[in-house]
Amino acid sequence: NLKASRAIAFDLAAACSGFLYGLAVADLYVRAGTCRRVLLVGTEVMSSVIDWTDRSTCILFGDGAGAALLEPSDDDRGVLSTHLHSDGDLWDLVCVPGGGSRLPASD
Repeated sequence: NLKASRAIAFDLAAACSGFLYGLAVADLYVRAGTCRRVLLVGTEVMSSVIDWTDRSTCILFGDGAGAALLEPSDDDRGVLSTHLHSDGDLWDLVCVPGGGSRLPASD
């Protein structure tokens, strides 16, 4: 039991880069003093949607999970900085059609 009854909790979906985006957000919460501690948990399951015959993309994706506890620190260890960027030029190579109102995953 974490005894975190009034904790902030939310889902941040960004596929394989989700943990890095979560780390950046968690770091901002800690640096701003909004949260004393942040438990970041990241999971991804891509094996169910991978086209194993497409060697240009199947070797990039897999299943995984990780967790980190962030809290303020006065030493030089921990998150030094984060930089998030995106480039959608090759979106069609990593797009999984499904979800949302246009292509519900349940169809």
